Amino acid sequence: MLIKGEAIRTARLRKRLSQRELAHGICAQATVCLIEKYDQNVAWDIINGLCQRLEIQAESVMSQPDDVLRRQLDRALAAFMAEDIVGCQRLLIPLADLIEADQLRAHYYTLQGLVALAGGPRLDEARFRFSQALNEGAAGPHDLFRLLAQLGFGYTYFRQQALAQAGYYILAARDGISQWPSGQSWELEMQLFVLLAHAELLCAQGHWRQARVIAADGLERLNASNSMFIMERLIFVRARAALGAGDTEQGRCELESALFIAKVRRHPHMEARINALLQTLDQPDRETE
Repeated sequence: MLIKGEAIRTARLRKRLSQRELAHGICAQATVCLIEKYDQNVAWDIINGLCQRLEIQAESVMSQPDDVLRRQLDRALAAFMAEDIVGCQRLLIPLADLIEADQLRAHYYTLQGLVALAGGPRLDEARFRFSQALNEGAAGPHDLFRLLAQLGFGYTYFRQQALAQAGYYILAARDGISQWPSGQSWELEMQLFVLLAHAELLCAQGHWRQARVIAADGLERLNASNSMFIMERLIFVRARAALGAGDTEQGRCELESALFIAKVRRHPHMEARINALLQTLDQPDRETE
């Protein structure tokens, strides 16, 4: 059974207990911390012990209906969007044996795929999870998770240089987001993800001018978002497009901007990618000397 962390926290504060005092003799303090922060699927004896100490009914903090699971999945998505991959994974762990509805299973598989894609990446596992999500038949016409699964599926192919397959899924996600009614949750973020994926695909295909136009469109829309991750990637793509089109000076300027953001984000993988490309630009200068 899932135990609702906010209900435990509210009851604990009402009793003026610390997490350590609540946990004493029942479980580790870390368990109480995880319950309150992420919700958890915990053993009955722990639930019962905590509730007795808090003087509340166990039924008041336990829940398993679809609406609770949906909220947990939404929280996991919010963690992923904030680049908290570990937090997203922790929110998903207690759900594995609880989800029964087809649509919620699709959402769960999509998030598992995103975690696999972001954490390594583990491309085969990610593709398997996205495939599971897309094979669930209960998605609605404007299902955010289905669009993420399409985009993620395409990106796994892109990472393996299978550009035709990548294009099929990335463009399907682009068409899907273009038909969304305005005001949907995560609408801007999804538009930016799709623009980024499409620009990267065009770069890989050698369509430099189109890639620069789409990256510029993404950067313009980014004014309404605070995603440093997407800004870094869009600038990096625009730099690659400039270099591909022969504009070395502009490409170098864009790379240095992307490198600055990568350093601010403390993202060593992107720093290494950008520095490697900068070094290729410096190579002719060294040969001349």
